[in-house]
Amino acid sequence: MSHRNLVLTAAVLAGGLSGFRAHGAEDRPSAAVVGDWVGAIEEGGQRLRIAVHLRRDGEALAGVVDSPDQGAFGLPLANIRATAAGFSFDLPSVQGRYEAQWDPARQVLTGGWSQAGATLPLTLKRGGYPFPFSARWDAPPAPGLAYTPAKAARPRVGPRVRVGKCVNISGALDAPTESAWGPPITDDDFTIIKAAGFSTVRLPVAFSRHAAEAAPYAIDPVFLARVRHVVEQATAAGLNVMLDMHNYDAVMRDPEGQADRYTALWRQVATRFADAPPSVWFELLNEPYDKLDNDNLGRLYAPALAAIRQTNPRRIVVVGPQWNNLDKMLAFAMPNDPYVVPSFHYYDPFLFTHQGAAWADPTPPIGRPFGSAEDKAELDRGLDKVRGYIARTGRVPILGEYGVQDDPRVPLAQRVRYYGAVSAAFASVGVDSCAWGYRTGFRLRDGDHWLPGLVEAIKTTRP
Repeated sequence: MSHRNLVLTAAVLAGGLSGFRAHGAEDRPSAAVVGDWVGAIEEGGQRLRIAVHLRRDGEALAGVVDSPDQGAFGLPLANIRATAAGFSFDLPSVQGRYEAQWDPARQVLTGGWSQAGATLPLTLKRGGYPFPFSARWDAPPAPGLAYTPAKAARPRVGPRVRVGKCVNISGALDAPTESAWGPPITDDDFTIIKAAGFSTVRLPVAFSRHAAEAAPYAIDPVFLARVRHVVEQATAAGLNVMLDMHNYDAVMRDPEGQADRYTALWRQVATRFADAPPSVWFELLNEPYDKLDNDNLGRLYAPALAAIRQTNPRRIVVVGPQWNNLDKMLAFAMPNDPYVVPSFHYYDPFLFTHQGAAWADPTPPIGRPFGSAEDKAELDRGLDKVRGYIARTGRVPILGEYGVQDDPRVPLAQRVRYYGAVSAAFASVGVDSCAWGYRTGFRLRDGDHWLPGLVEAIKTTRP
């Protein structure tokens, strides 16, 4: 899931009330105001929906806001204030501010959203998901949703990386223990994956969960040996391996405090894999968020990349921006290194890809199909951004993650449609992609068989 900054015409708001008194107790919202609110901003013929989610945090209020039409979710609020004089909050990620009053007659918050020197009216009422879904599961896809893969784009800057058909080995080495979230990896998995036509696996690994907290931050040698064995089995099966540092939440919360540990972890991994074949690639960090953003990621990455280069001078290293978000990639300053490759993730539209996902707060409801003209237009906008990025920078990125939550209430045909459309769409601009995931979460395989139609739907670029 990716977050995107909001522009003026797509501003969002949120709010919460604690002890708010405008016209007496009978007129003010009760403590039950903590929860979900919805509204929309309309300007220039555009209507952008918002959802606001509020909770108590001790004696204070905390909250986040979603803009589902923009694919932006969980943007945190700051300075939430509810007093007798009114209600206000800031949305730091877009440098916006909301100020409102309670309307007891209509039981809504009415106010103005201010951003970039302009103010737009914004009204919130109690609600939340679901927004109404008018399309049916069996609605035919929009014309043109079937894209034709092109030849793999050739970079002018950075190495040429032929990913081909790719799948994430998710929910195993990135879990608290290898079997905590699903089946552990077996040696046979890689021959099965290769036989299904895949060329590459992305291997998320939570190295930080298996390393000391104090210098020299030693990684558990048993765990490191296990990772080494898995990589060797994958390469023996003829697969490329993208070795990704995953679920390192501490470095997101405290980049400066964790910087030495982060570099030390990569120094150890690089040393352990210095003799690995060139088909093994490193990925510096999965979906940086919280205190890590495009402005400070370079300072975190530089020492780790230098440590890698001490033992792996020509190893391909995959580098992602904040949240591995496509828009963030467009603005991210890549390291000055001839062997680095950019990466982004794609989970739009979020209300489709994450419906039924219990870890999403709030959980998007079941019922949102995929394949409308609006969905195609959104996908085409993403392709235009990637084309422009390649033309401007000369770099060819990797789509490192995309996929759909495998809730049994979502028809498999809808998932097949999505995996086929997204993989073929980005292949049509010369970019390879890596499906999430193998046997957990957004699974492609169940027990001893691939889910019907999914593997066949996934497309890649032509040689």
